[in-house]
Amino acid sequence: MNLNSYLSPQVNEKIAEAPLSHFKILVVDDEEVIRATLCDMLESPRFTIQTAVCGDDALVRATAFAPDLILLDIELHDGMNGIEVCKALKHLPQTADVPVVFITGRSDLLAPAFAAGGADYINKPVHLTELHARVNSQLKIRQLMQTLRLLNEYYEQRVNELEYAMLV
Repeated sequence: MNLNSYLSPQVNEKIAEAPLSHFKILVVDDEEVIRATLCDMLESPRFTIQTAVCGDDALVRATAFAPDLILLDIELHDGMNGIEVCKALKHLPQTADVPVVFITGRSDLLAPAFAAGGADYINKPVHLTELHARVNSQLKIRQLMQTLRLLNEYYEQRVNELEYAMLV
Protein backbone atom coordinates (compact mmCIF):
# COMPACT_ATOMS: atom_id res chain seq x y z
CA MET A 1 0.00 0.00 0.00
CA ASN A 2 1.43 3.41 -0.90
CA LEU A 3 1.46 6.53 1.26
CA ASN A 4 -1.23 8.31 -0.79
CA SER A 5 -3.85 5.80 0.29
CA TYR A 6 -3.46 7.00 3.90
CA LEU A 7 -3.84 10.69 3.11
CA SER A 8 -6.92 12.80 2.78
CA PRO A 9 -8.02 13.84 -0.71
CA GLN A 10 -7.08 17.43 0.16
CA VAL A 11 -3.47 16.48 0.96
CA ASN A 12 -3.20 14.32 -2.15
CA GLU A 13 -4.51 17.25 -4.18
CA LYS A 14 -1.92 19.65 -2.68
CA ILE A 15 0.88 17.19 -3.40
CA ALA A 16 -0.40 16.69 -6.94
CA GLU A 17 -0.49 20.46 -7.50
CA ALA A 18 3.20 20.83 -6.57
CA PRO A 19 5.26 21.45 -9.69
CA LEU A 20 7.07 18.26 -10.60
CA SER A 21 8.79 19.24 -13.77
CA HIS A 22 8.86 23.02 -14.08
CA PHE A 23 11.11 25.17 -11.95
CA LYS A 24 12.10 28.81 -11.69
CA ILE A 25 15.79 29.64 -11.44
CA LEU A 26 17.35 33.02 -10.67
CA VAL A 27 20.90 33.48 -12.03
CA VAL A 28 22.87 36.25 -10.31
CA ASP A 29 26.21 37.34 -11.74
CA ASP A 30 27.66 40.75 -12.51
CA GLU A 31 29.42 39.47 -15.64
CA GLU A 32 27.16 39.38 -18.70
CA VAL A 33 29.14 36.56 -20.35
CA ILE A 34 28.76 34.28 -17.32
CA ARG A 35 25.04 35.08 -16.92
CA ALA A 36 24.44 34.34 -20.59
CA THR A 37 26.50 31.15 -20.47
CA LEU A 38 24.66 29.83 -17.42
CA CYS A 39 21.30 30.64 -19.02
CA ASP A 40 22.36 28.85 -22.22
CA MET A 41 23.56 25.83 -20.23
CA LEU A 42 20.23 25.66 -18.38
CA GLU A 43 18.04 26.20 -21.45
CA SER A 44 15.21 23.71 -21.07
CA PRO A 45 11.42 23.57 -21.12
CA ARG A 46 11.75 22.51 -17.45
CA PHE A 47 13.11 25.91 -16.41
CA THR A 48 12.02 29.51 -16.40
CA ILE A 49 15.12 31.60 -15.86
CA GLN A 50 15.52 35.19 -14.76
CA THR A 51 18.76 37.03 -14.19
CA ALA A 52 20.08 39.71 -11.87
CA VAL A 53 23.24 41.76 -12.19
CA CYS A 54 23.89 42.82 -8.58
CA GLY A 55 22.87 42.11 -5.01
CA ASP A 56 20.09 44.67 -4.79
CA ASP A 57 18.68 43.49 -8.11
CA ALA A 58 18.85 39.88 -6.86
CA LEU A 59 16.84 40.67 -3.73
CA VAL A 60 14.14 42.49 -5.69
CA ARG A 61 13.89 39.81 -8.36
CA ALA A 62 13.98 36.93 -5.86
CA THR A 63 11.02 38.28 -3.90
CA ALA A 64 8.99 39.04 -7.05
CA PHE A 65 9.96 35.96 -9.10
CA ALA A 66 9.77 33.39 -6.25
CA PRO A 67 12.50 31.11 -7.63
CA ASP A 68 12.93 27.46 -6.74
CA LEU A 69 16.71 27.84 -6.91
CA ILE A 70 19.21 30.69 -6.96
CA LEU A 71 22.60 30.45 -8.67
CA LEU A 72 24.69 33.20 -7.10
CA ASP A 73 28.15 34.50 -7.95
CA ILE A 74 30.09 34.68 -4.71
CA GLU A 75 32.14 37.67 -5.88
CA LEU A 76 29.65 40.29 -6.97
CA HIS A 77 31.45 43.62 -7.30
CA ASP A 78 28.64 46.20 -7.36
CA GLY A 79 27.36 46.66 -3.82
CA MET A 80 26.81 43.49 -1.79
CA ASN A 81 28.90 40.40 -2.45
CA GLY A 82 27.27 37.00 -2.90
CA ILE A 83 27.68 36.03 0.75
CA GLU A 84 25.91 39.21 1.89
CA VAL A 85 23.15 38.60 -0.67
CA CYS A 86 22.69 35.04 0.60
CA LYS A 87 22.41 36.26 4.21
CA ALA A 88 19.79 38.80 3.16
CA LEU A 89 17.85 36.15 1.20
CA LYS A 90 17.82 33.83 4.22
CA HIS A 91 16.29 36.63 6.34
CA LEU A 92 13.39 37.24 3.94
CA PRO A 93 10.35 35.01 4.54
CA GLN A 94 9.74 34.68 0.78
CA THR A 95 13.23 33.32 0.06
CA ALA A 96 14.44 31.81 3.34
CA ASP A 97 13.94 28.23 2.16
CA VAL A 98 15.13 28.71 -1.44
CA PRO A 99 18.41 26.86 -2.00
CA VAL A 100 21.35 29.04 -3.00
CA VAL A 101 24.10 27.46 -5.07
CA PHE A 102 27.22 29.60 -5.16
CA ILE A 103 29.28 29.97 -8.32
CA THR A 104 32.92 30.57 -7.45
CA GLY A 105 36.53 30.08 -8.36
CA ARG A 106 37.68 30.69 -4.80
CA SER A 107 37.70 27.81 -2.36
CA ASP A 108 38.74 30.13 0.50
CA LEU A 109 35.23 31.67 0.47
CA LEU A 110 33.32 28.39 0.77
CA ALA A 111 33.19 28.25 4.60
CA PRO A 112 31.62 31.73 4.90
CA ALA A 113 29.32 30.92 1.97
CA PHE A 114 27.96 27.84 3.71
CA ALA A 115 27.73 29.74 7.00
CA ALA A 116 25.59 32.34 5.21
CA GLY A 117 23.11 29.64 4.19
CA GLY A 118 24.46 28.36 0.89
CA ALA A 119 23.27 24.87 -0.04
CA ASP A 120 26.00 23.98 -2.52
CA TYR A 121 28.62 25.45 -4.84
CA ILE A 122 29.92 25.05 -8.36
CA ASN A 123 33.52 25.81 -9.29
CA LYS A 124 34.40 28.15 -12.12
CA PRO A 125 34.80 27.39 -14.91
CA VAL A 126 31.35 25.82 -14.83
CA HIS A 127 31.00 22.43 -16.52
CA LEU A 128 27.64 21.45 -18.00
CA THR A 129 27.43 18.03 -16.35
CA GLU A 130 28.25 19.40 -12.90
CA LEU A 131 25.83 22.31 -13.30
CA HIS A 132 22.97 19.99 -14.24
CA ALA A 133 23.77 17.49 -11.48
CA ARG A 134 23.89 20.13 -8.74
CA VAL A 135 20.84 22.03 -9.99
CA ASN A 136 18.80 18.84 -10.30
CA SER A 137 19.81 17.57 -6.85
CA GLN A 138 18.91 20.89 -5.17
CA LEU A 139 15.58 21.03 -6.98
CA LYS A 140 14.78 17.46 -5.95
CA ILE A 141 15.65 18.24 -2.33
CA ARG A 142 13.43 21.33 -2.45
CA GLN A 143 10.59 19.32 -3.92
CA LEU A 144 10.91 16.65 -1.22
CA MET A 145 11.03 19.30 1.52
CA GLN A 146 7.83 20.87 0.19
CA THR A 147 6.10 17.47 0.19
CA LEU A 148 7.36 16.76 3.69
CA ARG A 149 6.04 20.14 4.87
CA LEU A 150 2.59 19.31 3.46
CA LEU A 151 2.59 15.91 5.11
CA ASN A 152 3.68 17.41 8.41
CA GLU A 153 0.84 19.95 8.27
CA TYR A 154 -1.61 17.15 7.55
CA TYR A 155 -0.41 14.98 10.44
CA GLU A 156 -0.39 17.92 12.86
CA GLN A 157 -4.00 18.60 11.91
CA ARG A 158 -4.93 14.94 12.39
CA VAL A 159 -3.26 14.83 15.82
CA ASN A 160 -5.16 17.96 16.86
CA GLU A 161 -8.43 16.44 15.66
CA LEU A 162 -7.78 13.21 17.54
CA GLU A 163 -6.80 15.07 20.72
CA TYR A 164 -9.97 17.12 20.48
CA ALA A 165 -12.07 13.98 19.88
CA MET A 166 -10.58 12.38 23.02
CA LEU A 167 -11.59 15.42 25.09
CA VAL A 168 -15.18 15.44 23.89
